[in-house]
Amino acid sequence: MQRRLFMHLLGLLLLFAGMSTAQATTTCVFNTAGGVMTLTADCTTDSTITIPNGLTLDGRNYTITAADPVGGHFLGAVVKNEGPIANVVNLRITTAGLSNACEAGDNGLRGILFSGVSGTIYGNTISNLYRDAGACPEGYAIEVRNFNTGGFDPPVQTVEITSNRVTGFQKTGIVCDGVVSCLVRSNVVGASATQAEQPVNGIQIGYGAGAVVENNDVAGNSWAGGDYYLDPRVSTAILLIDAAPETSVRHNNLMEGNADIGIYVYTDGAIIDNNRVYETGEDLNKALWDFGIYVFSQDLDAEVITTNTITINKVRGYLFPYNSPELTTQDGGNNKANPSPAPAK
Repeated sequence: MQRRLFMHLLGLLLLFAGMSTAQATTTCVFNTAGGVMTLTADCTTDSTITIPNGLTLDGRNYTITAADPVGGHFLGAVVKNEGPIANVVNLRITTAGLSNACEAGDNGLRGILFSGVSGTIYGNTISNLYRDAGACPEGYAIEVRNFNTGGFDPPVQTVEITSNRVTGFQKTGIVCDGVVSCLVRSNVVGASATQAEQPVNGIQIGYGAGAVVENNDVAGNSWAGGDYYLDPRVSTAILLIDAAPETSVRHNNLMEGNADIGIYVYTDGAIIDNNRVYETGEDLNKALWDFGIYVFSQDLDAEVITTNTITINKVRGYLFPYNSPELTTQDGGNNKANPSPAPAK
């Protein structure tokens, strides 16, 4: 009888121990006062940290390290909003040996996620945000999104993404998608850590989002896969894909590394002005994808190209500076193509 009772109690202890390991664990401590939740020290978390509505998360340049939980893997964003107003400033985010488990939707890996929110993302540093091997389309350092729910378009949200540094991400450095207006200014966006495994992007504006993308330093990305005729997937420094009209990309420096395409314009009504698009080094892509500025058109006709305003850009080092003669100086756009090597920064 005593032996059976002992074994029963032991079983309960093991059950409770198993339940405790399944719970989220974090060493992150915040002091909250005056609308600001302030991180008090470097810390580790195995689950998402949420920002209550209306608050600013001030990292004070401390680091949050995302790690896999015991018996599982990290899901979702390291930091995300809980309501329609939030800010994240002066925070450092990195990861520690995340296992290679592909996730999608809300479970996809992100550094900072703003979903259906207005606010500011300022002065943050996000590095090594990827899962081991990293061949899945997740791992966005900063993602801002706003999509309809229940069949109704949401109100436009406005987000400023300024003075951040993102390096070593998996899929994309900075993303602005949906019913949102973004100011993407004065950020440093390095190269993807997994660009050999999949097509990746430095900055992406898409699916109805409008943006001003200016004064950023953006590294190129190059993918070994793809075929010029059969598989048009490529890596870019800056991608506009179905962005809102009057989205502007101006005064950016694309001067580090290489890219399959420096600025890829897959939209109408965009303004691409006064960017330096320089390439150094050898591309991974061997399928003729090596364009400084590429404006997509199914037939490469002038009608699609001329709906965008592309002026005073300087392209250097690419096999093809532009994908159409419509973008050369002959049409008055004053775009330059200089074949000489790019200077050291």
